[in-house]
Amino acid sequence: MSSQTLPAITGLPVGWAFPVMDVDLSAEAVHRYIEAVGRGSAVRDPEGGEVVPPAGLVALCLGACLRAVKLPEGTLHISQDIEVLGPVRVGERLALRATIEERNDRAGVTLVSVDFSARDERGREWLRGKATLLVPLRKEGP
Repeated sequence: MSSQTLPAITGLPVGWAFPVMDVDLSAEAVHRYIEAVGRGSAVRDPEGGEVVPPAGLVALCLGACLRAVKLPEGTLHISQDIEVLGPVRVGERLALRATIEERNDRAGVTLVSVDFSARDERGREWLRGKATLLVPLRKEGP
């Protein structure tokens, strides 16, 4: 979907459901995250497989969610309440579902809270939480 066809987050009502998103937890995506933050690495589980760092899991899931909407310049991610429910192996594919839970317009900004959950193909939930964005509203006129 091009950015011109994405819905603007400022126009979405409470209860709006994001399209279900497939989250890429490939070795390449996880290692790009690790390089970007400049520390840590994927962890080895007792069976020898690589596990996605929990912060990386959150970042990759939230990133997928926020790429599904148009965000105005100046949008800030101001809070989150996240629960990682277990170790997720590198290479796993998760389906991310998200909805707009709350929206408050105040003095030139909108606070938008997004609830989300990520499950594997067997239906097991691995991640759930809420993220709040501070979104500037455009001023009309000069």
